[in-house]
Order: sequence, then C-alpha cells, then structure tokens
Amino acid sequence: MDIRGMLTNDYVFVDQAKLLLSEQQKEITTLLETYNQNGAGRISLIIVDRAAANTPAEVQKYVETKVDGKADRIMFIFSMRDHRVKLSAGEEMQKLLTEEFRKKTLGDIVAKFTGQNYYGGIKGAIEAVMHELTTKLQK
Repeated sequence: MDIRGMLTNDYVFVDQAKLLLSEQQKEITTLLETYNQNGAGRISLIIVDRAAANTPAEVQKYVETKVDGKADRIMFIFSMRDHRVKLSAGEEMQKLLTEEFRKKTLGDIVAKFTGQNYYGGIKGAIEAVMHELTTKLQK
C-alpha cells in the first residue's frame, strides 16, 4: 500500500514497511486508539518503506488531507530506507508542540533508530507527544 491508497481512509496506524512485530503493532495501535478517545488531539502514525516510492507531492497531499485544516491532528511519518521522520501537526497542536520540543523528539527517535531500536523510538516519540499535550493542557 502506498500513500495514494491511504488518502481516503482515516488510519490511526499503518506499518507499510512491516518494520514492527505483530505484537508491537497491536501495542502501538492500542496506545494511539486509547489516547485518541480521551486525550487532546488525534495522533496517527504511518511507517513507509521508502518515501521516495511516493512523490513528494503525494506525501504532501496525504499530510494536507489528514492534518491541514484539522487543528487537533498530529501525524508521524517514518520512512525507513530514506531515514526520514516527519512530525506534522494541525494549527492548534503546533501551538502546544513547540519547535524546540519537536526537534528534541525527532532527535530522540533518530538516536534510537541508529541503535536499531525502532519500536522504542516510535513508542517513545508517541508517548512524549502524549505527555507534552497532557501536561500543557492541565496548566
């Protein structure tokens, strides 16, 4: 499945690259679904094998479809072969997830990925975003 095939669906989590084990996929899906029911914002995660298999315009269109104009959306896109991570957020979430926070979170992901701890990097990033949003909204 490439990004074009995902445009019409509202996925919470897709592991197109088959990076995570089945149990890890279930844990990430449960984590996201539980948070999205009760937490601030709606977080989704897409893992692709190679972003280059999708044109930059297709990736941008997908992000626009899922995030732009939706103030509460947050999307992680991980591209394994390209070694790229993208964290996009709707307008309201951008105010809560500062540029400094996003850079630190992406740096933490890259550090874990370098050690081939993909699950730890992905889960850690999602939990960091959840914690940041919960903390800021409780103030």
